[in-house]
Amino acid sequence: MKKTRIAICALLLLLLLAISSLANQAKATYGWDWGFGHASEIHASDAGIGGTPPVDYELAYVQWACNDIFNCFNSRTYYVWEEEYGYYEWGPAYGHLWSYMQDYRSQTTVDNVLDGIYDSGVNHDESTFLYIGHMGYQWMYGSQHYGFIQNGYNINATEVAVIWDMAIYPFTYGIDGHHFVFLWVCRNGDELGHANPWPNPPNGMPYCWTQSLISSTNGYTNPDYSSYGLISFEQASPMLCKPIVENNQDQLYKHWLVFFYYFALCYGYNINDALDAASYYAGFYNFNVFPSYNYGYGNQVW
Repeated sequence: MKKTRIAICALLLLLLLAISSLANQAKATYGWDWGFGHASEIHASDAGIGGTPPVDYELAYVQWACNDIFNCFNSRTYYVWEEEYGYYEWGPAYGHLWSYMQDYRSQTTVDNVLDGIYDSGVNHDESTFLYIGHMGYQWMYGSQHYGFIQNGYNINATEVAVIWDMAIYPFTYGIDGHHFVFLWVCRNGDELGHANPWPNPPNGMPYCWTQSLISSTNGYTNPDYSSYGLISFEQASPMLCKPIVENNQDQLYKHWLVFFYYFALCYGYNINDALDAASYYAGFYNFNVFPSYNYGYGNQVW
């Protein structure tokens, strides 16, 4: 009976949410922070690139992916001791879970990215971070720096602020919380990065996210067993609405990305096995032959 009541309540809640969304299309960012367990933040940008703002068709796939991945994180549970009642029960593994993409509009800003990185790392056992959008890329302070852009609906990507690798570094300094980062963005996987002679800041997303804890330049074939990982792209990253293989609308990059998180979270696969499973269900034998790994768009697994 308890399961029946839960199912009915869940159905009623879904119906109420559906009615509410029809009545008011402008929904706020959804998520929570209960101050325990793991943390996850899902970010995206709605700004355009090359002088052409993205259309809602493109952003719809970003929204779709963010929703599906949010639900994968939300489904992750673990066995916890209920002090008040004196027994164990299943509880949410992610006590901090936020998505910043709603109704094709992003609420990702420099401040909420950096604040979220710090809060996730300090107040939670382990943390993960996902960003989908466009890059920042510039030579400055004696080295090449990488970044990703904040929100800016109907605005060219070059007109909005950038979250740079060197800006992330102080918010992860002395904190070992961020064990997995996925940056679906161009160029942020170009190099491992390193410290630079003072007073120049460090560069490279892998270095700045983990304070040099990642040492392998190919975690798929040669993992360093540090328990830290970052996935991003060398050169161009594909839009989620694009087919993996030309003229095959059955398998888009959105499908592969959601498959990856589905197998990593709902089935508990390790990163390499989740990469292989996502590639297999997208029509490829494993990740080693996936177009974005060995040819075509090039992504890097640190």
